[in-house]
Amino acid sequence: MKFADAVDPFRRPDTPPPQRLTAFFAWCLEGALPFIALGCVVSMLAGAVEVSTALLLGWVIDAALASPPERVFADNVMPLIGLAGFFLILRPIIFGASSAV
Repeated sequence: MKFADAVDPFRRPDTPPPQRLTAFFAWCLEGALPFIALGCVVSMLAGAVEVSTALLLGWVIDAALASPPERVFADNVMPLIGLAGFFLILRPIIFGASSAV
């Protein structure tokens, strides 16, 4: 089963629409709640990653400024590798998942 086929948008309803607003919302969203919850969780994760971006950049800049100019890369190999992995692997995966959901 494809992800796009998980919710049938053209399914005929079993009951007529309710007259109360909250019951109408629940009636409209029947069957879609797990996907809405997934979208909320992935969006919150993407927001946390965006905040982490500024924090990680700040740490790397502070570490680079604390090192003498001739030893910037030698002293900060692990933070730079971690930053590259974050920006090239983790961040695109999470933002891609956020866009997909």
